[in-house]
Amino acid sequence: MEQNEEKVVELKDQNKNNKNLFLAGFLSALAGLGGCLLLGVLLAIGFVASISGIVISLAMFYTFQKFYKTNSKWLYVYIVGVAIIEIFLTVLIADGIIVKVLFMSSQNVIITLSDAIAFIFSQSELVGAFVSDFLLAVLFALMGMAFVIYSLVQTKKRNQAVPSLNQQNKSNDIVFTPATVVQNDEQKVESDKADEDRDNNDTKSLDSNGDKQ
Repeated sequence: MEQNEEKVVELKDQNKNNKNLFLAGFLSALAGLGGCLLLGVLLAIGFVASISGIVISLAMFYTFQKFYKTNSKWLYVYIVGVAIIEIFLTVLIADGIIVKVLFMSSQNVIITLSDAIAFIFSQSELVGAFVSDFLLAVLFALMGMAFVIYSLVQTKKRNQAVPSLNQQNKSNDIVFTPATVVQNDEQKVESDKADEDRDNNDTKSLDSNGDKQ
């Protein structure tokens, strides 16, 4: 009976854990899309947008950690993989919108977004610009993850250093116990007795030398 109750509790904990994991993954992906929105807006207005990759990876990581605490290497694989997919789609859509607007303003031709994207891949210059924007954004996203990993490693080292330092300080502290006090008193008595014997020997030696003279 008790074993069945333990199994039920374990299943409930596992289901709750799986729900938290799914929620963390879903919300972190949404946080990444928020960063991608910033990336797309900056691309559309002509600013340097690739640095937004840092925002994407950091937003995904901290959102995931808020709902599901883990330092598993698969967390970083998940974040980098999702970030790359989201960045690819964001840059593709942003460049497609830019081409669509250019067609409308320069040639007074209205084309669909899919036609604009197809036109991008038909022009080597536009393909080069797309690949450049995509790779730079991914590079900054990886830099963001590298910053996170570095910060976690440094925090772990500090946490490990503090307990070891406390242990060292404790070992250097003198602990006075009744046994220690008694032992110190005995050592002092023995030292005093040894000094007294040495003085007596010196006195005897002087007396014997005087008698010989």
